[in-house]
Amino acid sequence: METLESGKFYKKLFQKKYREKHLLAVAEGKNAVEALVENMPNAIKEICVAEGLKGKPEFLFLDSITDANNANILYCTDEAINRVTKNSGGIFAVFFIQDVSQILRDKFTKSISKNDKQTAIVLSSISDPGNLGTVIRAANAFWADAVFLTKNSVDEFNEKVIRSSAGSIFKTPIIRDDFENIINFLKKSGFTIIATSLSKNAKELAAANLKRDKSAFVFGNEAHGLSNKEIAFADEEVFIPISENVESLNLAGSVNSILALKSFLDKK
Repeated sequence: METLESGKFYKKLFQKKYREKHLLAVAEGKNAVEALVENMPNAIKEICVAEGLKGKPEFLFLDSITDANNANILYCTDEAINRVTKNSGGIFAVFFIQDVSQILRDKFTKSISKNDKQTAIVLSSISDPGNLGTVIRAANAFWADAVFLTKNSVDEFNEKVIRSSAGSIFKTPIIRDDFENIINFLKKSGFTIIATSLSKNAKELAAANLKRDKSAFVFGNEAHGLSNKEIAFADEEVFIPISENVESLNLAGSVNSILALKSFLDKK
């Protein structure tokens, strides 16, 4: 096929207002599309692939898509692909946002009653899509069970979030709500709320009890951190000690540090 008939429409999905209007989003690149195919093929509307990639070994995962999945695979020219996105490496998928969100939310809800040990990440007022994608990837890498986002945080289906998550966005439950609703839900579910803070009440990370059965680590906006009101909901406050040669860690670095230490301690 020489043209991608839906190209103009798909290109609009890189804008939040069109994602919200049509409840569709785009996953670019092999990692993201493969994760989508493996974890929720029924959430896919269409997969668009450059003709030159057809039959290549690294794209054989597409063979698992059947008529039962109702997902169309469209082979087209590089030019047609590039009219939609130049960041796809020759492949992208259009998927139903609500299906992805519901599948992952149900996954976490079911796991609460079955698992005594769980870890959650709570992100308040996060604005940088690259940061969010990297946090989601870290959550998946270090066995976190869910990432919670406040409603004023960056859209998790922003293309930069999806790309930087390297497919983890289709494996890790992401739940969006108001801050107080998130915290109250987690507390009722047995989680200890641990806020990252630089206040006088904060303990050095190594001195905190990270081996609790259910822990939720709360992080604030990249520039301003958590507000005093948000910190007041916490059961404990921690800070990450760093070299005096560095002013601070970014959000993704902080989440990586805490999750890596917790996963190490949990496995001892």
